[in-house]
Amino acid sequence: MKRALEYTVKPVFKTLDDAASRYPDRIGFIEPSRGEYTYGEVKRLSDFLSARLLKDGLKKGDRVLVILPNSIEFVISFYGVQKAGGILVPLNTLSTDAEVKKFIPIVEPAGLITSYELYENLPSLGDLEGFRYTFKLGSDSFFETLEEEVTSEITAPEINVFEDLAVIPFSSGTTGDPKGVALTHSNLYCNIQQVIDAHELFQNDVFINHLPYFHIYGMNVLLGTAVYMGAKQIILSGFEPDQLLDAIESYGGTVLFTVPTALNHLVKHCDLSSWNLKTLRFLNIGGGALNPEIAEEFTSVTGVTVNQAYGLTESSPTTHANPLAKIKHDSIGLPIADTFMKIVNIETLEEAKAGEKGELWIRGPQIMKGYFRNPEATRQTIIDGWLRTGDIAWVDEEGYTYIVDRLKELIKYKSYQVPPTELENVLMEMEEVIDCAVIGKPDEDVGELPVAFIVPRDKSTSEQTIKEYVASRVAPYKKIREVIFVENIPKAASGKILRRFLKDSYFGNS
Repeated sequence: MKRALEYTVKPVFKTLDDAASRYPDRIGFIEPSRGEYTYGEVKRLSDFLSARLLKDGLKKGDRVLVILPNSIEFVISFYGVQKAGGILVPLNTLSTDAEVKKFIPIVEPAGLITSYELYENLPSLGDLEGFRYTFKLGSDSFFETLEEEVTSEITAPEINVFEDLAVIPFSSGTTGDPKGVALTHSNLYCNIQQVIDAHELFQNDVFINHLPYFHIYGMNVLLGTAVYMGAKQIILSGFEPDQLLDAIESYGGTVLFTVPTALNHLVKHCDLSSWNLKTLRFLNIGGGALNPEIAEEFTSVTGVTVNQAYGLTESSPTTHANPLAKIKHDSIGLPIADTFMKIVNIETLEEAKAGEKGELWIRGPQIMKGYFRNPEATRQTIIDGWLRTGDIAWVDEEGYTYIVDRLKELIKYKSYQVPPTELENVLMEMEEVIDCAVIGKPDEDVGELPVAFIVPRDKSTSEQTIKEYVASRVAPYKKIREVIFVENIPKAASGKILRRFLKDSYFGNS
């Protein structure tokens, strides 16, 4: 464990209030296609939204669905909901209507904030009770209306930072069932300070933010950290290589937090030498394993250091990072400040011996309160304050941690987690399918590709039929990318699919 930090712990929305108090006229947010926004402006608009929510009957602890892409509207909604005592429930903008139907009964939202475009594509949202705020993205009409209708003078409820929830992002386990991750204000606030310490971030840094704010990585490591420091962030709608590189060059980006698939694309498909990236202090990789060769090639062309960190939604998210003074590209680094870890034998649940592989367990102020309204899943995941990560790891003689396998078997496609069981459940709805298994096929560009092994009812079943059926029922990133027809699915005596056997047999010891 690294040294202890002296924490200041407040409600998360206070980070915006404090930044606006210190730097009211400082440009904090830039959307290249729309404009610039000062901390004072964004704070004022979040106050108006809070007042509107309270006026419409929002009570402390009410959940509010927010389905928005990266935008100033997301930023204002993020802080405005919490300021009114609500709990933000961010959903992936690529979620299908069938997926949204699963989320709604878990959190029982009191209201919704989204865009016209997304609202029209998700019929289930029309059945929600409570308030609905929908607006056209790229237009200021929604927030202009707020300013006209309500005063910014509000009496916000008192927040217990250690008990009250700030956000409930969703995470999927091996069952494919979505679980709401209950993160308190203290969880997020502490992890922001841990991240700043671990990555040596400064107030004059310029963040280039292309990762989605609805995901904990973009939400807390990027949005939350930049606001806490009063730094500038460039808000990008997603990963568009030329747009990303242009933003670094045009705005003097100093830090870029991204994922392995994005780095792979930049190295393999972009002429990096034609861009001026000299202002970039480092590029950090999270959300998947870093390829050391790709990292070294990026550095050799650009001169920019590539770092790797690690975390989970359940840990707000960061738990490990490589110190900039000594980076090991194939390691997730050292535990960050105030973070304890141990490697546990997966059979005995006793601490493993030095150098042995086992499940990585973590404890610290950033660990979730539990899964929302799911005590059984919480009991299985948190044991005596320790979070079971589901990842198999080992530690070297210098304390650096290495991830070698995923106990939970989630497929990591780009920055997304794809639960294989969810896809198997969809496949088993088909009359043409007798049995099936889904695993991740290693791919340098995207991390892993979902591949389905199918025992067909007859030989006339086509790969295209399988792919189209699944694609019509899941988000685009969950689509089956390849179908392999087999005579049977290998299983253990317990009936559990032997995914590792399939992966080794068809794709080698990846």
